[in-house]
Amino acid sequence: MCVESQSTVAQVLKNHNKADMNRIGTFRDVAVRPNSLVLVDIDETILFYEQIDERWWQERTDYHVQSLNCDRPSAFVRATEDWFAHIREHLPQPTDAAGFATLLGQIRRSNSTLRLVTARNPKYKAITDAHLSHLGLGDLSGIVCYLSGASKGHYILDNLAPGAYDSVVFIDDLAHNIASVAEALRAHPRLETFQFFMGVARLASV
Repeated sequence: MCVESQSTVAQVLKNHNKADMNRIGTFRDVAVRPNSLVLVDIDETILFYEQIDERWWQERTDYHVQSLNCDRPSAFVRATEDWFAHIREHLPQPTDAAGFATLLGQIRRSNSTLRLVTARNPKYKAITDAHLSHLGLGDLSGIVCYLSGASKGHYILDNLAPGAYDSVVFIDDLAHNIASVAEALRAHPRLETFQFFMGVARLASV
């Protein structure tokens, strides 16, 4: 997991054009232009696991800091092991299945490209593929980019050729990932970022 300082995140988000950064609770709010590169996070964006949220990560990391008397990066590794143990026993749910299906339709019709950009380690590929398949959103296994916690902005710039597309769309639930992409792709003429709040879509489906 790449962790930028709070001051860095705040400054980059402040500099990022507010017209290009949106807070959404459904994928239906994303408009895909022709020849776009559409980049979507997985956890707490496409899918979620019951009991796993930002507070859970905080509490598990704090627990390992205290019980093992270790630093936070080491504690986070242990928390990740706890997370993996949890997801082996629990299937995910989609955050917004209908909205994501609408987004997929836009991507097909606009001759655009979809990539799922996740902080997950590639050693979790098998369970990630299985859980994405469980969602019933189509075959997404071949388009997942595993970053092992590396900077999403740097990865996209170095590996996904964003300059080859007329537009880039980035959707993630975490502000520091949006800051990373906004900074790395600041020279792109048409970058749109969306911070996804899954609770909005879940409430709308009840």
